[in-house]
Amino acid sequence: MLRLAPIPALVFALCVGALAGALFSQYVLGFAPCILCLWQRVPYVLALALGAYALGPWNSMASRRLALALAGLVFLVGAGIALYHSGVEARWWTGTDGCTANLSEATSVEELRSRLMAAPIVRCDEVPFRILGLSMAGWNALLSPLFALLAFYGAKRQTL
Repeated sequence: MLRLAPIPALVFALCVGALAGALFSQYVLGFAPCILCLWQRVPYVLALALGAYALGPWNSMASRRLALALAGLVFLVGAGIALYHSGVEARWWTGTDGCTANLSEATSVEELRSRLMAAPIVRCDEVPFRILGLSMAGWNALLSPLFALLAFYGAKRQTL
């Protein structure tokens, strides 16, 4: 009988849950993602693959530990992206060119029209909804370091 290692399985399940929640909010609730929302999904896809690899009983213990350590690093990168996005939402700093449109610097009607046409459909600095006061990016910034700690713990343990 195949026995799943608890921490790799948990890393895998957390990634599936996070991605499922993002896709649910997009396709069922109708909240279109901005470019930073899409960037935040990438670490979860990578950590999902690393968690799946770490679940493989045919892999050596060392390679499974390495996969979990890499997943921890990926979660930290994801936390950085989420923190950046949260700062854009709070207007602590400006987002990338793909996040917002600066219409105030337009000097003519044609330039204003051009900037409006180039403006992103979904802005990164607008929060569609909050849960307990935090946006999805805020929750991601809060939870990703915890997921990283879990992955690092799994990588450090003697047995997975």
